[in-house]
Amino acid sequence: MKLKEFQDDTVETVLEGLRNGVFAVADETGLGKTVVCGDVARKLIEADSGKGPFIIYYVAPSLELLDQNLNSFVEHLRATLEPAHAYSIHRVVSRLTQIPLVLAQRQPGQKHIFIIGLSPDTSFKINGWGREEERAYLAALFGYGQTSGIRRRVCDSFWCHKKGLEPRFSSKIASFSNPEKLGYLSNWTDHQDYQELLSKIPPAGPRTPAGLKADRQLMIEVRRKIAAFTVQSRATLPHLVIFDEWHKYKKTCFEPKRQAKPHERLVADLLAKARQSQKSKVLFVSATPFTVDYGDLQRDGGTPVSSDLRSMIQLFWDEEQFEIEYQRLLKKQQAFVQAMEQLLAHTDAANLESLKQEARRSQGAYEAELRRYCVRTERPKSALTDDSPSDADGWDQVFVSGSAKAFIDRFGAAKGVRSPIVSMWMDGHDFIDAGYAGLKGLQIPPIRETHWKMARLVRMLEDSFGFQDGLHSLAHPPLWINPEQQRRGCKHLIFSEFHFVPDEICERLKIRSKIKDTNRFSGSVLGVFPLAMKKGKRVANSETLKRSIHFPVFFPFLFWELEPAERKRRLAGGVRERIHRAIEIATSAAEAVLQVDEIILASDPNYVAALRLRRECVDTCSPIPTTPQLRGYLTAIVNSKLDRWAPGCALARLIGGQRKRASGTKLEQYESMAMGMAAAVMRLFVSPEAQVMSLKNRKIPNALSRVLPGRAPKLLKFALWYSKRFKLEATLQEFANLLAAGGKDGGAVLADIRAAMSLKRGNVGTKFFRSFHDRKADDTSMAEEGEEVTEKSLRTAFNSPFAPYVLASTSVGQEGLDFHRYCDSVIHWTPPGSPAALRQREGRVDRYQSLQVRRALWRLAQNGEQPDTNGHGDMCPDFVVMHRGQRENQSRRTVLYLPFTAQAAIWQLCLRRMHYDDLLIGAPDPLADERALLNALDRHTPEERARRFAFLKEFSISLRPRFEKF
Repeated sequence: MKLKEFQDDTVETVLEGLRNGVFAVADETGLGKTVVCGDVARKLIEADSGKGPFIIYYVAPSLELLDQNLNSFVEHLRATLEPAHAYSIHRVVSRLTQIPLVLAQRQPGQKHIFIIGLSPDTSFKINGWGREEERAYLAALFGYGQTSGIRRRVCDSFWCHKKGLEPRFSSKIASFSNPEKLGYLSNWTDHQDYQELLSKIPPAGPRTPAGLKADRQLMIEVRRKIAAFTVQSRATLPHLVIFDEWHKYKKTCFEPKRQAKPHERLVADLLAKARQSQKSKVLFVSATPFTVDYGDLQRDGGTPVSSDLRSMIQLFWDEEQFEIEYQRLLKKQQAFVQAMEQLLAHTDAANLESLKQEARRSQGAYEAELRRYCVRTERPKSALTDDSPSDADGWDQVFVSGSAKAFIDRFGAAKGVRSPIVSMWMDGHDFIDAGYAGLKGLQIPPIRETHWKMARLVRMLEDSFGFQDGLHSLAHPPLWINPEQQRRGCKHLIFSEFHFVPDEICERLKIRSKIKDTNRFSGSVLGVFPLAMKKGKRVANSETLKRSIHFPVFFPFLFWELEPAERKRRLAGGVRERIHRAIEIATSAAEAVLQVDEIILASDPNYVAALRLRRECVDTCSPIPTTPQLRGYLTAIVNSKLDRWAPGCALARLIGGQRKRASGTKLEQYESMAMGMAAAVMRLFVSPEAQVMSLKNRKIPNALSRVLPGRAPKLLKFALWYSKRFKLEATLQEFANLLAAGGKDGGAVLADIRAAMSLKRGNVGTKFFRSFHDRKADDTSMAEEGEEVTEKSLRTAFNSPFAPYVLASTSVGQEGLDFHRYCDSVIHWTPPGSPAALRQREGRVDRYQSLQVRRALWRLAQNGEQPDTNGHGDMCPDFVVMHRGQRENQSRRTVLYLPFTAQAAIWQLCLRRMHYDDLLIGAPDPLADERALLNALDRHTPEERARRFAFLKEFSISLRPRFEKF
């Protein structure tokens, strides 16, 4: 992906700042910090003249963020490194103890780039006995060069199982037993720790439960020693260390205020080693490096907790130099705040110009000091009020009198019920709406035994989607978000500070909507058909087979990848008649399907391998017969009468287009993805809501009856009609284009689409309402033996036009993750406590080519207007849509709180702080500066305060790239 102008400028600024070894990128959310890091890495790789591998450590606070950002990072490197064949990129999310295995993958003839993803809470934490491959590697290390007796002891001890040693484990040990594989760990054999651990290995032989426990404890100790040695070894010294969203773990891993845990000390040791080396560069990345979560501020003897800026500078310098640097910065920051105070207090004074000059001088001095450490790019802002929208919840209209007393009286009408003037920091399970007479004024119909926030949320989602027939039908449209519908993108992202809320939201919605996940249909390789009931069991019989809904409806025929003219040419000269005869004589659905492609493409060398793979993968012994309905459908496919109807045709064109963009994806993977995508689309049309709609819908045109002879099943007709009516192909193509614009190649695009449509049902809620904490697990390279690691399928599915349509999360999903492609609605279950938290939450849906951006462009196009692309440094229209100096794209915000409560006060304070948040960027003591600025306006009305703060907007600190060409 080609970088934007402002991103190129950021890269140049970062490279200049890294000459001192350490620098920070602090762009706003969604401006492509990961891509900037990837381009910084590319330029460092191309400038590296060393013969050894180029090692990059990418540290992020969570596995989800690692998975997402490393994909973008690696895709950018593969697309931009030249010549591409000269580089071999290895990307792995690993533990420190697995790094030796990663570095042993080198092959001669190429420059090797190792991108190692690490997470403080997993990669550095060594509590288990490790994966089998890792134990075999360590067994080879301890047994290399030793006697046969010692090697036997090592094998039995590192096996860590009660059952006897298996030959495959011994084979793995033998494959690692050479100096090239052992790499830098060969030098550890002379280390004192190695000798001590070797002496602790017990004798060979069967293991008792106590002996097995001792083996595992020894394994943990070995792995911890290896991790510590890896961090300190020169062989693993990284060329670049990236700490992404570093403020999330700075208190536990970087600040020595308490006794750090072993894995936290390892993170600090990694940073210290990188700082001490001239070879290593350290890059901090965060959207909020200079802001403070006001709710977390604590005081110790009158001294406020430092902001992120102070912590970051402390990491840049040793203790002695830090005091000098920090005091110099502090003086310039205090001078700047004092100048702002004077301006606020005397905006109408006669000496206003001199005050402005002093403010600009102090602003320039402070800004120049900050630029030594950081670069920050911001979106264009049209006006201060636009950046701080007022509360859109409509609570002000609820109270006619506007009196707090009247409000309390209305709620006090019910007996035995607490007053709502309670601290709403607690969830409020005791604050249900049943019995509250005053809640009738909120126009929220009561839902018994339900918290009022839940009741309001349910009503809002009913308005968005509609619950019909006891099933979630999503009437606009029911199965996916249609690109051409005005209500497209009806997805909601819910944030809560309470861990149990996401799961409870999903369960309450499930109960309210009465969703039934039962399915009357069952699947096979080539078909999904209704089943008859016999003695309480579902079985297939001859009648149900005749009414089967065949997989060929969704089958991506290879010949549909051809251009229309080429397809017509190949069907000439009697080929069409041969196909018709083959369909008539075929005894099974599978054979009929394969014959169609094989006859048309038999002479094309480009498809020989693909045809062979399909015949190997498709079970031609399937019990599904070639019914008259199937023969009629296949004939219509060959005669090109269903090209606008059949989901299989849409899939074939999508796969064919992405196949041309492929880079390194094997043919076997494409065929597997094609079958998987077809099965996923098929499941859309046999879901409960699809069955209900197909039985009720009478809009299916008669044209299908003329194309499909015989009594075709109604659900089959429904699938064909629906895919055309709601533009399945357009939906899939738009989704593919968005993924491709993010830098993914053809294979990765198809893999993401398949993962999105194939999301499995979780333990909480339904496929429509999901908790981000209820994810399926998979055994990956990060997993210890017996440990489960979450996969990305839930995030990928929500970021698609398919289910789920509501995702509830705590702060785990609040920073770094992308949820923007088909969602622009953020619901705050509890009001955020600071502008930083608010921007982070809403930044999940305000990103590159987000739904709100595409909507704004669509609205302008409807009026025949164009966005303002000049003067915004390539940021418009991909990141922000500007028109006549105003920002057109906005996320939809819903904040759930009651007036006259603690949460209402917190929300209003958060909005007020946004007025001067940019003025206090980097402030070591933001609360003191906040009080100073407010005291200067103490005698003025709120309206006058807002006007004067708007006057100060031109003096906000800007850390835009120096090479900016705006």
